[in-house]
Amino acid sequence: MPPSKSRKIAILGYRSVGKSSLTIQFVEGQFVDSYDPTIENTFTKLITVNGQEYHLQLVDTAGQDEYSIFPQTYSIDINGYILVYSVTSIKSFEVIKVIHGKLLDMVGKVQIPIMLVGNKKDLHMERVISYEEGKALAESWNAAFLESSAKENQTAVDVFKRIILEAEKIDGAASQGKSSCSVIKLEVCGSCSSFQDRGFLNRVNSICVQSGAWVCFDHPDFRGQQYILEHGEYPDFYRWNSRSDHLGSCRPVGMHGEHYRIEIFEGSHFSGPSLELMEDCSFLQGQGWDKTCINALKVYGDGAWVLYEEPNYRGRMYVVERGEFSSFNAWQARSATVQSIRRVINYF
Repeated sequence: MPPSKSRKIAILGYRSVGKSSLTIQFVEGQFVDSYDPTIENTFTKLITVNGQEYHLQLVDTAGQDEYSIFPQTYSIDINGYILVYSVTSIKSFEVIKVIHGKLLDMVGKVQIPIMLVGNKKDLHMERVISYEEGKALAESWNAAFLESSAKENQTAVDVFKRIILEAEKIDGAASQGKSSCSVIKLEVCGSCSSFQDRGFLNRVNSICVQSGAWVCFDHPDFRGQQYILEHGEYPDFYRWNSRSDHLGSCRPVGMHGEHYRIEIFEGSHFSGPSLELMEDCSFLQGQGWDKTCINALKVYGDGAWVLYEEPNYRGRMYVVERGEFSSFNAWQARSATVQSIRRVINYF
């Protein structure tokens, strides 16, 4: 194993968002339920990430608000920043934006590893900040993002592993004047509801599909825009028809053979005119389908299909497997627009 590296991480955020609880869960493996306002504490922890041992010094800072003076010491010898808000507090979400601005004012234009963390994700009934809002804020900062619960040790570990990876990425780009960074790989053999929970970076720039066909989503929990990936190599995100490198989850496409058959309906709940297809169709109107929309469908055969909003297999795509879909919401579409359809090709 290579020599241990020392890294100093600062944890910042509004009062009572769980900064200390998250840190103690990571360091000691226990959840501290009572709230005791922190002045400033420092914790140490040894952790191994990707075969490299790190000696972490964790600065658990006092809670701040929009009027707090940002201490100059928070810019000295810090290798990464974890900015924490509570998903149950709009105030903490607004204050974290102010803290981020003060941090940038202090460090200037130097590129620094920053990670945004939405804590208390276990408090479902009290949530007021959505996952999408947190992710969008992190993306606007070009920062990593995770949601966590200080009650769950694994999410706490994921947070600190992630900031280490972010710090190493920037260190790699800065060393010796090179622009290269560490290459992080993740191998998936089944459904993965969150790449981030596996400690993977929130950016995916290349994919190799070694077997089967897969559908990837730009959000965790199999939500958001879909992308179909069949056997082969995808050296950049343009190859899977994406406009960004963000992916959050993936799962294998359910296929049982090579007998393809699909029936599409003009109306919801399988009403109105219908059309049956067994081959790819690059333009539905060319097959006599005089509408640009499909409101229901049935997949009868063994295979799966991809629906495209535009002709010639372009635009947003949606994967449908064997079963009945009584409305376009059933295949997670934003509208009923479908103008081309093709079969999913599977290589076992």
